[in-house]
Amino acid sequence: MADFQLAAGDTTPALTATLTDNGVVQDLTGATVNLVVRNTVATTDYLNAACTLTDAAKGKVTYMWASGDTDTPGEYVFSFKVTFSDSTTKYFPTAGYKTLTITPSLTS
Repeated sequence: MADFQLAAGDTTPALTATLTDNGVVQDLTGATVNLVVRNTVATTDYLNAACTLTDAAKGKVTYMWASGDTDTPGEYVFSFKVTFSDSTTKYFPTAGYKTLTITPSLTS
């Protein structure tokens, strides 16, 4: 089962996460975070978009799906790319990916 599931065209619920490294919450103060989504059979990003830091000190981020983000049913993997204030980058989760399934809409 996927870590997160939506039907094609859904823009809710938002994707929320607390970013940790080996169980330690990451302080994201001064950082920017992008959600990076890739189809499991593709070699290019399906989506690479800015997240909102909802509590930077506690590593909490949210991605609000926009119109068009979930239009293509399929199996995807995703991670969060953090660019820290010193310009270094790190992907979360630090071991592997999370999974996303977009199922066909019954109305489309």
